[in-house]
Order: sequence, then C-alpha cells, then structure tokens
Amino acid sequence: MATEATAPPPTVLVTGANRGIGLELARQYAARGWTVIATARAPQAATALQELAATHPRVRIEPLDVTDAASVAALARRCQGVAIDVLVNNAGISAHGLAADTRLDVLRRVMDVNFHGAVHCTLAALPSLCARRGVIVAMSSVAGFAPLFGRSAYSASKHALHGWFETLRSELTGTGVDVTLVCPSFVRTAIDRHAL
Repeated sequence: MATEATAPPPTVLVTGANRGIGLELARQYAARGWTVIATARAPQAATALQELAATHPRVRIEPLDVTDAASVAALARRCQGVAIDVLVNNAGISAHGLAADTRLDVLRRVMDVNFHGAVHCTLAALPSLCARRGVIVAMSSVAGFAPLFGRSAYSASKHALHGWFETLRSELTGTGVDVTLVCPSFVRTAIDRHAL
C-alpha cells in the first residue's frame, strides 16, 4: 500500500492552458510537483506551454477543442485509467457587443466555448473525479452575477455556467466531489485580444 511519502502526486487537468490564466495555473501546479494535463486547441503553436513541459516532466500537453465532441471523447479515451484529482474548466473566449445588437453566430460560438465546452468536459471527467473524490473548478466572472455592459454574449455564457455548475454542486452534495466557481476578477490576459 502506498504511503503518503510514496503515493503518486495528484493530477490536475487544465483546459485552455496555452495562455493567460490557464498557462499560469499549469505553471503553479507544476511547480508544486503535480502531474499536469494541459490542453490546447493547437499544441504545436503553444510555445510557452511547450517550454513549461520541457522543464517539468510531469506536464503532459494534450490537444483539445472543448467545442468538438470528438475531441473531448478522444481526450477522455487517452486519459482512461488516469486518476484526475482536479479539473479546471478554464478554456474561454470573450465577445464585444450590446444585447440589442446580438449576432446569433457570435452568441453560439461564445456559449459553445464558455458554457457547453465546460459542461462537456466535466461530464467526460466525472467518473474519474467521483472515484477520486475530486474537485471540479469552473472559471467564472463577475459577468456571471451581473450583466457586463457591452459583453452580452460573454455575460450570457457566464450566467449559464453559474446556473449549471451550482445545480451540479447541489446534486453532488455528499458524494465527496467538490464543485467550485472561481472568479479571478479582471486579469489582463490575451482573452480580449481574441474577442469576437
């Protein structure tokens, strides 16, 4: 039986780990000796993430598009048998625009990444998380509590995120799985440079 000293390090899976908050979370978990499964839509272009993996052997880079069911299923297959302790649903995009000027294609894209993607990844990882009594983290925003002027699609996606994850937290009460919504407040990252 593994003792505390010989037990393998815990494992965290971070979506959208190629830049910004996701990359920094991967760095900090790696520095603490965790095994990090860091995902990116285009790993070959994730230079900073590749540099992190080159200096931390416990960092494993995996391709993942949270909006693509086949991509999520493929990652779940590759991680089969991996004990995931923490899932951080970090992948996200922003969008500018007033509610009255909403473009449905933009709204769908933002909802697909920020809301549906987080839900899909959580459902895929749930069996492993339940087995480990793990932690599910959803990266939220103040926009999930109150409308953010000029960011109607982004606000809608974060409102939806709050509703679903709060419901999941209630349903998982007593199972040992913790569900938490994290609001980092305003952080100057590349997300605004990638806004729709």
